[in-house]
Amino acid sequence: MSLIDLESLKKERNRLMKKLELVDGLIDEYSNIDPELDFKLYKTFDSKGFGQFALFGNVKDAFPKDKTWLKQIQYILDTHERFLGNTEMAELLLPYYPDKNVDRLKRKVSVVISDAFKNKKVRGLIKLKISSLPQGFVWGYKKWLDSKGDIREKFKPFINIKSPTR
Repeated sequence: MSLIDLESLKKERNRLMKKLELVDGLIDEYSNIDPELDFKLYKTFDSKGFGQFALFGNVKDAFPKDKTWLKQIQYILDTHERFLGNTEMAELLLPYYPDKNVDRLKRKVSVVISDAFKNKKVRGLIKLKISSLPQGFVWGYKKWLDSKGDIREKFKPFINIKSPTR
């Protein structure tokens, strides 16, 4: 066995050990749940086919499940009070749609929010490019910018992330 093969095996072992730690944590968490609650363990998949386990229960908040997709997306933006990308919004919608996967929700978010932006359906909704990647855009409100057009600190994307699938 060459040195490269041995190194690859060590990396794979470390990766699998991290996964086992996550599974062990989920087993511990799942076994401590009140049986009266309707909790389920779901496996979600990203676009590359990698699965992640997430524990979702009856989410009790003011989420407008009976309203339009646009209202639901606005609720996510308003609740998290910061710029969000399509993938992150999809992940935040996942607890409300446990029967769907992140990619499906991401496509829905993309179509709905792009239409709202293009047709000016939401006052102050803006799209900012934050990287050179094709998916390097985030959504938020104009009121979250300072006088120079920069994102105010408390509304910056990717801070205080509370993603159910990470």
